[in-house]
Amino acid sequence: MIRNFLAGCVLFVFVVSAVLFYAVVSLYLIILNKDFYAGDKFVSYSYDVVLSQLPNYFDENLPEGFSSEYVLEVIKKYITVSEFKPIVVDFGNQVNEALDGGGHKEFNIDLSVFAEKRNLIAEEFANHLMKSLNTCINSSVYNPENPTCIPSGVSRDDFVRQFKATFDRKLFSQMPGRFVFSLNFPDVGNVFCAYLAFLVVLLLLTGLIVSKPFVRVLKWVMFGIFCSLILFASVFLYSWYYYNL
Repeated sequence: MIRNFLAGCVLFVFVVSAVLFYAVVSLYLIILNKDFYAGDKFVSYSYDVVLSQLPNYFDENLPEGFSSEYVLEVIKKYITVSEFKPIVVDFGNQVNEALDGGGHKEFNIDLSVFAEKRNLIAEEFANHLMKSLNTCINSSVYNPENPTCIPSGVSRDDFVRQFKATFDRKLFSQMPGRFVFSLNFPDVGNVFCAYLAFLVVLLLLTGLIVSKPFVRVLKWVMFGIFCSLILFASVFLYSWYYYNL
């Protein structure tokens, strides 16, 4: 009775560890697949995640009245998914190479698409600001950093040119053309081998606890492998079904 309980505990640890191992291997194979990064779903998701963070940066350098929704709408107007896709694909290739070789790797992300559209975005913001303001009744209250009106004597075209230059300086002058960072990666092959050896040890330990006869040991081992595969398949199918709803 005690042997069965101990064997069951070890086998439970094996099942959980094996499912995690299958999941990591599956994820690793996906990451090593270059087509994964070029897929429409991944590119679209990356596009939404990255661009949704930009309004947080821009908000600190924009006058009042610029909502995050409006800022994001302008960014998406001038930086499309198709223009963003090469950045994602190139990053995916770098990740692929880093995982394949291991060691210290440097990532270099090209941000030139933002620099190329800075003039258009700055002009859009300046026009938006101009349209939301009236001419100042008292020009002495004019605040060039956060204007609430347009100074008398300043044409709307001049106002747009002024704030186009201001937005360009505030929003983009500090934005680098490339984002560079580095990470250390372990030798994935050695990690997988070590984890696989750990799973084998758990099976051997189960066999030692059960001890005999051999057929009974084999049943325990096969039961553990079968349960881990069934559990992993169930999680995978559930995730696939939920993702494709």
